[in-house]
Amino acid sequence: MAKLLIRSGLPPFEHELRESTVIGRASSADLTLSLPTVSRRHASVVRRAGVYVLADLGSGNGTYVNRERIGESRMLEDGDLIGIGDVMLEFFWPERTETTYSDVPLHLEESSEPGGAVLDRIEAGGGVLGEGLTDEAAARRIRLLNDVSRSVGNTFEEEQILDLIVGKLLDEFPQADSAAAVLYDEEHGLLVPKASRLRGEGTELDISRSLIRQVIETRSGILSADTRGDSAMQKFQTLHDLQLRTVLCVPMFSGEIVYGVLQLAGSDPRRVFVREDMVLLLGIAGQTALALANARLHERLVQQELIEKDLELATKIQQGFLPNEAPSPRGYEFDFRYSPALQVGGDYFGFLNIAENVIGVAVGDVSGKGVSAALFMARLSSDIRYLAVGRTDPAEILARLNDRLADQARDGMFVTLVLCCIDLETGELTVANAGHHPPLVRRRFGLVEALDTPPNCPLAVLRDVDFEVSVHGLEPGEAVLLYTDGVNEAETSEGEQFGEARMASEIGRGDDGNPRAVVQRLDDAVRGHLAGQPQNDDITLVAFGRLETEAEAVESEG
Repeated sequence: MAKLLIRSGLPPFEHELRESTVIGRASSADLTLSLPTVSRRHASVVRRAGVYVLADLGSGNGTYVNRERIGESRMLEDGDLIGIGDVMLEFFWPERTETTYSDVPLHLEESSEPGGAVLDRIEAGGGVLGEGLTDEAAARRIRLLNDVSRSVGNTFEEEQILDLIVGKLLDEFPQADSAAAVLYDEEHGLLVPKASRLRGEGTELDISRSLIRQVIETRSGILSADTRGDSAMQKFQTLHDLQLRTVLCVPMFSGEIVYGVLQLAGSDPRRVFVREDMVLLLGIAGQTALALANARLHERLVQQELIEKDLELATKIQQGFLPNEAPSPRGYEFDFRYSPALQVGGDYFGFLNIAENVIGVAVGDVSGKGVSAALFMARLSSDIRYLAVGRTDPAEILARLNDRLADQARDGMFVTLVLCCIDLETGELTVANAGHHPPLVRRRFGLVEALDTPPNCPLAVLRDVDFEVSVHGLEPGEAVLLYTDGVNEAETSEGEQFGEARMASEIGRGDDGNPRAVVQRLDDAVRGHLAGQPQNDDITLVAFGRLETEAEAVESEG
């Protein structure tokens, strides 16, 4: 398993690399480096074609490998030192195996001898299938193209497509001793051998990579009827070493995408390729490119369907960790709204049965989004329920919860959380805040203010943290709101945030200050602000308050 190891700039730790890893200062990054010299989305490491490639994502301070600034991307080797801002990381991949290549000889002939041909650009109209052939031979080749189209049209495995094609090539081209298909990874400039076949007995098949790259770069078919008499072929030493006499190579491309090459080679000087062979091979290459495009599209659709099914199941599982309904003790009212930005989210809220006549209300926000945040949230949900039983001091609950999460946290994940313990008899409210937004309270007559709570440290960052609490009185007719930053940071398409001032205005607006009315007004206001724009973060609202008796309500109006 490949890893990134922090060597300097931050406390040392390891991060296991997945298929794609975004590195940056943002909490949504896969590897978060919380330093001002690191851009929010600084760089990424992506695994492609059996290698890892580092790419700069337009960072302000650049991305370095072994103290040299990279351009857009660079392939990584085991032991490379990566500089991102003030952080130095080491790329660790001791088990890497090198990609091996087969070599197929291919040649260009510039002479005007019969059989010598170069097409400067391969496209529709570059050749006529039946030119120079008898009607019977032309019809046979058209049937071959139809047969190829049917054979690969219902196949969605790349290797199966290419194995089928190279077999048909040897059947159709008796001049060929070998046939091969090589795919091209344009993003990383890699040649990946996929299928090869020899006529009769033989050993490994070699490929001249320089010739293949020329075919790919020029998007031109190359034909040499006699490599020994072709001065343009002298630079391809592999061809002479293998004693090949006739070579035909064409690119497989569709639209603007080059998928690779098909190549044929023979050693018998009496049986050489001619221009009509190139035209036929171009047609087969075009059909193969379309089949490869369909296969890759099919793979993406299958993967997307699997992901959607997994996320659908994950959504149902996550909903099981969150409350289905709010508690309803006499004299109090509770309400909530929860809306993840993705199918699963990292926001947490819960109602905890702490002790007789004491209810805990907790709201938290896990760093990041998506599945990783949802899994961390699930752990948080189960741990806090277990640790809260029989403990009425929210500081003690958070201290124990913090130690447990710190032991399990990976890749720099953390959670901000606020926990309020309500004494239902006295209305006393004890609050412990672990780096979260302080609760907002709506007093009588619409006055809105933030509760004065010590911010403390977020959970899962450090062990053995002492949390401070604050104690407040909650009077009849007053409501308390807990929320995550998906509310105040909700953005329009122009980047305008909803803001805390607008939150306070909506909470205090109107005569009705009960929790349900507060949550409904604020939720409607945020949706109206977004105006159909997808939310950029999870949104969680939880409110609770003491209800006024009829006598208290009359006294309040008087």
